[in-house]
Amino acid sequence: MADFRELMKRLDIGRAKGRWTSWSWAANARDCDVMADLLYKGTRAIGMRRRPGDIAGWPEVQRELAPTALTPAERRLYEATWREFRREWGLFGGSHRRPAGWAADLRFRQKASLLRIAGSTDFAQDLLAADQQVAISVAFLETSAAFVEKLSGRGWHIGEINGRQTGDVNEAVRIAFQTGAIDAVVFTVTESISLHQNEMPGGERIRSLIVHDIRHSAIQLAQIEGRCHRDGEKATIYLAYAEDTVEEAITATVARRMASMEAMAGEDVALLDDIVAVIQSAVEERT
Repeated sequence: MADFRELMKRLDIGRAKGRWTSWSWAANARDCDVMADLLYKGTRAIGMRRRPGDIAGWPEVQRELAPTALTPAERRLYEATWREFRREWGLFGGSHRRPAGWAADLRFRQKASLLRIAGSTDFAQDLLAADQQVAISVAFLETSAAFVEKLSGRGWHIGEINGRQTGDVNEAVRIAFQTGAIDAVVFTVTESISLHQNEMPGGERIRSLIVHDIRHSAIQLAQIEGRCHRDGEKATIYLAYAEDTVEEAITATVARRMASMEAMAGEDVALLDDIVAVIQSAVEERT
């Protein structure tokens, strides 16, 4: 870290934080340009990178926002204690105490995730009815189970990929999705699975990816997007969140982080900037 601090001082990026070797940085265009030149764009760049658009026929990432407004009844549940919330959902356990800090953030994320299942199910239904296959990224096992119940109840064939199942079971579900044997898959993992179109016979249907639960990490979100949109195959990515909740703030924060990350690689970040602007505009209208 001491060497890193010296490098950042020399590049005039960020500033010292605290007494020891930590460092802080606020995203800005100048620093991103400096890093892009060092990494990929400059005459003495240390790496080589081709954007998808530089490869003939490879599509650019297409992201769309899918916000949901909570009803008054859902808003009441969102603000309820974790035990009250779980009781009304027919789930066991939960504490009466009001959590703080990271724990509070996690509980609000879980509640918003469950409250939006009906809306995301309707959205997935529309995509499936248009003869698409749908991959749904979630962060919580209870959310995953609820999606399976809702979509299978409407007659769709759906599977799960998560850490609760064995590797063989997960791979069987993945192959079923890739060969068109099931219509949708809901997954909790962020990497190491391939769900893109045209990988196997029977997997020719158009893919859409619903990111039902936004993660804090821009790197994780980029990995999730790559499960379907990769190897020259296109999948529209829908970023879902509940308006006026912790999810809205997380979505805006992660979009900013992704813009910084992609700017350092010399990418065009206009779409991500637009996503942040749309969320900020919605927040300002409510306030």
